[in-house]
Amino acid sequence: MPGFYLPSENEFDPSTDDFVLPFVLKKRRYKHFDLPLRESEREQVIDFSREHKPHRFLPLLGYTDKARRYVRNGAGDRERKVKERPIRFAGHADAAYLQAYANHLNGYYERALVADGTTKSILAYRRGGGTNIHHAKALFDEIRSRGDCSVFAMDISGFFDCLNHKLLRDEIAGLLDIARLDGHHATVWKNVSRYSWVETVDRGGLGNLNRCVEW
Repeated sequence: MPGFYLPSENEFDPSTDDFVLPFVLKKRRYKHFDLPLRESEREQVIDFSREHKPHRFLPLLGYTDKARRYVRNGAGDRERKVKERPIRFAGHADAAYLQAYANHLNGYYERALVADGTTKSILAYRRGGGTNIHHAKALFDEIRSRGDCSVFAMDISGFFDCLNHKLLRDEIAGLLDIARLDGHHATVWKNVSRYSWVETVDRGGLGNLNRCVEW
C-alpha cells in the first residue's frame, strides 16, 4: 500500500511505547488506518468483567528497524553488521484498548507475585520501582554489601519469538483463575496471537497484507 510511512516527527517509537506504564492513555500522533483519539475518547472506561460487543481490531502497520553496528571478528578486525528487528504497531483505538487491558491484567499479576514471594525479584514489565538506573544502582549496592559473590548475565536472542503461545494462554487463565479465556480476554488473546499487518513501505504491491498464525 503506497503512502504509508513513518515520518521523522511523531512517529511510532518502540523504545518508549510501553503498554505497562502508569495507566494514562497517551496522545499518540503517528499515522495509522484510524485517526488519533480525541481527549474524550482517551478518557473512556472499559469494563473488562464482561463484553457486550467484541472489540474489532484493525490490521497492524509494520516495518523492519535496522540497527547498524561494528563488531570485532575472531581475527580482531572490525566488521559492520546489520541487526534487523520487525516492528508491528496498533491503530490508535486498538492501542488504547490494549493499554487499558494491560492495566486491568497488571493487578492480577502483582497479586500473583506477592502470593508466590517473588515481588522483590521481578523487575520487567512492572509499574513504578524506578528506572534501569535505579535497578543498576540497587544491584551494585547488593554486590558491595555481599562482598564475595558471582553475578550471572545473559541475553536470550529472539526470546518473545520462541514463546509457546498455548502455555502463555494457560498462564493468563491461571492469573484470572478461570478455566478458559472468554470475553475481552479471548478478544485480546486472538488479536495478539493471530494478527495481520501491512508493511509501511510498498514492496511492489505483492503480499502487502501479512498474517501471523498462532502456533
